[in-house]
Amino acid sequence: MGKTHIEKLGQEQSADFRKNNLGFIFQEYFLLDSLTVRENIAVPLTLLHKSVQEIDRNVKDNLNNNDQSCILPA
Repeated sequence: MGKTHIEKLGQEQSADFRKNNLGFIFQEYFLLDSLTVRENIAVPLTLLHKSVQEIDRNVKDNLNNNDQSCILPA
């Protein structure tokens, strides 16, 4: 993909490549009922070691600046 020859990557490098470059589309949201919308969006970003500022910006972008980040998804 791009300039990366994924067939030459080791197992850990492959996992890092998938984590940082690929996404999945689910037909169901599978949100965690005990977390707010903001927290559900933040989970994968936290695992990627994104800063609080990046997470906040991503939450705002994903919610189209609607202030619904504190509600529970259920």
